[in-house]
Amino acid sequence: MKLEACVKGGRFYVSVLACIRFGWARTDAALRKKFQCNRRTVNDLTKRLAAAGLIYPGGWELSGTHWMPVWRIGDKPHAPHPRGKALQKLPPRREVVAFAALWNELQTPTTTSQLVEASGIDRITTGRIIKYARELRMVRIAGWMDQPGQGARAPMFALGGRADEPKPPPRPMAELQREYQARVASRKQTSLLYAAITGRAIEPAGLPA
Repeated sequence: MKLEACVKGGRFYVSVLACIRFGWARTDAALRKKFQCNRRTVNDLTKRLAAAGLIYPGGWELSGTHWMPVWRIGDKPHAPHPRGKALQKLPPRREVVAFAALWNELQTPTTTSQLVEASGIDRITTGRIIKYARELRMVRIAGWMDQPGQGARAPMFALGGRADEPKPPPRPMAELQREYQARVASRKQTSLLYAAITGRAIEPAGLPA
């Protein structure tokens, strides 16, 4: 699978994580060579991904006179620097923080709507990130969620490269009809309770359909 060429945005972050996870490139120098981008772009991003708990220095590699982190996926204790130095910390960047919130939400099966709510990233961009992550075998469909009043189920995504969970058949019409009747009965009961309390027979605005 061809990696995302663009050196910005969520899909680039996914590409970097995929390189680290699968061992295609695990140092800043290797990532710069992989994506043909400048030193600052990669160095800043990896440090911010580390600050967000998505990667950590699992070791160190000597490059000339400098030691470079050998990145690993996850949020674990950092391997000690050979010269006792601490990893440079950079101030958070809004788009990286939003991506980290989305990625951390994928620790457990979650829907697109839940990812949008957790990260603040719009639905279209979230969908593109998930689609690309699935192409790189970083994310899979881990389950399917029933949707009230709908026969189709919503996919639930999670981190991992195993095969997707098979899509279940649509829910039977009889089951949807029973749910609809239950909602109608609940709405009627709420309306009657409201009338008994307020003395008004008008149904209040905002009651669920």
